[in-house]
Amino acid sequence: MSNFFLFIKKFLNAKWVFQKPRNKKFVIYDSGNSDVLFKYIKRNQSAIYYTRWEEINFFILIYVIINFGLKQMRKNYKKTFFNFVDPKVVVTLMSSHTAFYKLKSEFPKITTIAIQCNPGDPDFMKFIKNAKKNSLSCDYFFFFSESFKSIYKKYILIKKKSFVIGSFRNNFFHKKSLVSKKLLFISKANWNSKGSLNELILLNIIIKYLKKNKKGKIDICLKTNSFDIINYFKKNLDQKYINIIPKKNNYLLILNYENIIFTDSTLGYECLARGKKVISLCLGSLKRSWCKKNNFLPINKFGHPLKLEDEGFCWSNRCSEKKINDLLKNIISMKQTKFNKKIKNYKKKIMPLDLENSKFKRLLCVE
Repeated sequence: MSNFFLFIKKFLNAKWVFQKPRNKKFVIYDSGNSDVLFKYIKRNQSAIYYTRWEEINFFILIYVIINFGLKQMRKNYKKTFFNFVDPKVVVTLMSSHTAFYKLKSEFPKITTIAIQCNPGDPDFMKFIKNAKKNSLSCDYFFFFSESFKSIYKKYILIKKKSFVIGSFRNNFFHKKSLVSKKLLFISKANWNSKGSLNELILLNIIIKYLKKNKKGKIDICLKTNSFDIINYFKKNLDQKYINIIPKKNNYLLILNYENIIFTDSTLGYECLARGKKVISLCLGSLKRSWCKKNNFLPINKFGHPLKLEDEGFCWSNRCSEKKINDLLKNIISMKQTKFNKKIKNYKKKIMPLDLENSKFKRLLCVE
């Protein structure tokens, strides 16, 4: 019954389109990150398949009801959408959509392109690992790294070619740094303030170091505008030593900072790819049950899924106060040229760069 009411709610909140869909060369599967894809794909040659029913085509819906009835409406709606639009290429930047990897079997003539957008959420990884062999596939896949590529290829059949490019969004937003500020902490806190315990512990240790060494404030970059999250940090941290920055274009924000601190945020690794001096404090990566107990997704070890030591020159999975203090002292004072030399080999393995997404642009010319 709850699913039925959720279904009705989505219908009521959706944007309705009343025109019959036209043939398009491209379909973007899920609207997430479509703003970046439209920098490479012409908007007038493209349609978006809204996986969360943010937009509903009235013509298709009526066609489905008349021809198939109300049963399996989502499945029949998608099939009808693709039959009417008849695209040559379907591309997604929301790589954890399991249904995307079944499109190739449903529409064999369509070229399907997946672009990795995150380290793989646990539910998605569980699904692909339990799926029947070769039941999930796509033609092309663009990966963060070779280590991610080796894992995904075990469970998803890539029929033509795979590429390692780092982060697609990061490659697009890559611009020259305008360093004017010292220290930024990237928060993963979203809607649930209780899921920020590890960040709160880390920030209190960092603030203690800043106070003792008279190093000024730390800016906290949020991925939300939630007052609940903002007030949670203000209430539990010394406000004299923090500056909270609500959600904005964080790819532009990070250009202003010399040193970036993060747990296992994708944005943190994108900073590493850009050559920023970074400190990764993966508190919780060695205590996954502790993460779950405190209502946040388990933290990955630094460099996941690459197998690295638990302590390194710019990271720690253990996060003792002494180690955090040593990392702050060493990295903040370290010259950029020295950091670049020390991070070079790690950067290639964890998050490389493909400026302007040159490999993707060349593929579009072929397809």
